[in-house]
Amino acid sequence: VGLPLAGLGRDFPSGYVVARSDSGALVGCAGVEQHGRDGLLRSVAVAGDARRLGLGRRLVADRRAWASARG
Repeated sequence: VGLPLAGLGRDFPSGYVVARSDSGALVGCAGVEQHGRDGLLRSVAVAGDARRLGLGRRLVADRRAWASARG
C-alpha cells in the first residue's frame, strides 16, 4: 500500500506484526512505535483483496495486546 519501510527493523524491531494469506502473501500489517511508556499505533494496512474480513481489527487488537503487556 506504499507505506515506507526504511528504519522499521532498526527502530521498531518488535513493534510490528504482519498477516499472511494461506499462500504466504503479505496481506496486512500494523505497528506500534514505543516511545518510553507511550505507544503510537501506526501503519495499519490491509491489502485490497483482504479487506472487509476483519483483518484490520485483528491486527489492531494484536498491537493493543502487545502494548498492554508492556504497560
